[in-house]
Amino acid sequence: MVILKLIAWSDRPEERENDLSDILRIIQHYYDLKWDEIVEQHYDTLDKDPFDQLLIAAEVLGRNSRLYLQKSEAISLSVLKVLEANLKEASQSAIAKDWARKLDTDIAYAFALLGAFQRGIKHEE
Repeated sequence: MVILKLIAWSDRPEERENDLSDILRIIQHYYDLKWDEIVEQHYDTLDKDPFDQLLIAAEVLGRNSRLYLQKSEAISLSVLKVLEANLKEASQSAIAKDWARKLDTDIAYAFALLGAFQRGIKHEE
C-alpha cells in the first residue's frame, strides 16, 4: 500500500494530498504492529543511537517494501526516483515538509524518517 500511495502521490501531488499522511500514519503504527518481526528479523535496527521507534519503523517498512519492489523493475525505479528527488535537500523535500508539519517537528527529523525508509529499501540482507 505504501508503494502505491507513494507512486500515486508522485504522479499528481496537488490532487493526492492524503497519500503522504497515510504513509506517515502507517510508519507511526508500524513499530507496534511489527514488533515481533522487528525483534526476530530486524533486530539490528534496535541498536541505533539514539533509539527512535519511528526511525526503526520507517526502516523496517522500507525493508518489507523492498520485497515487493524486487518484483517490478519499473515500479522500483519509479519509487527510488521519488525518494532520491526528495532526499537531495531537506528544505526542498515536499515529503519531509509535509511530514514535519504533520508531526509538528523540524524538517531534519522528517527528512531522517524518509532517509530511513530509503535505507530500508536499499538494505541488502
